[in-house]
Amino acid sequence: MFIKPGIDRTRFRENLAERMAASGKQPGEVAGMAQLEEAAFRDLALTGFATDEQIAGLAKGLGVEPHELAPRLSLRDADRGDHLPPEGRDVPESEFWMRRLGDGDVVRAEPPQEAQDAPKPEGVSQPGPSETPA
Repeated sequence: MFIKPGIDRTRFRENLAERMAASGKQPGEVAGMAQLEEAAFRDLALTGFATDEQIAGLAKGLGVEPHELAPRLSLRDADRGDHLPPEGRDVPESEFWMRRLGDGDVVRAEPPQEAQDAPKPEGVSQPGPSETPA
């Protein structure tokens, strides 16, 4: 399962409120928010749950980068002993990661195209369907 860190919802809510106040704009006046009804915007501002597309639209409308508006969490990868990189990685579907997914600390994502197209190192072969590893 390929995942990446979720957004820091607390900092997102704080940053969104601060940027909106500084801009003097109403939610409907910010590009990326025109499609949100007032109630939907209140829910977004209160919960901090937003899609990457919503965050990108809000950031563009407020003149900031998405990572400035909605920073990603820094999560320790218990299996590898390091932090989950912002671009994500493939992890096992363990109880640990399923809990993080349920909490919104991580989100399912598509692997980057270069990772999907990366050639296998020479000398390493994957056993075929009729082959069994020695």
